[in-house]
Amino acid sequence: MEMVLEEIRQTELERAVEVSRVAIHLGLPAGASLRQLADAAPPPWQGMLLEHRQGFLTLTDEITALVQTNPRAAGPGPQCCRTSRRTCAPTRPT
Repeated sequence: MEMVLEEIRQTELERAVEVSRVAIHLGLPAGASLRQLADAAPPPWQGMLLEHRQGFLTLTDEITALVQTNPRAAGPGPQCCRTSRRTCAPTRPT
């Protein structure tokens, strides 16, 4: 579990750097959410980013449900889910 979480942390760092670059290119702040990126992106990227966001939200919900059924196995899992949710946070109702 710890190895997986470390890989997630590393991937999240790489993702954050790339997202900041893309956000600035789209005229958004470096900390833009996935929803903000999708809203600012031209087709076909807009649709792909919205689908990607929905996939993240679905997986986060599944992980959260799993953690709730087995809290001892969770470790830092709940924090990872909260971080994922913030990254995908809506900027307006979906």
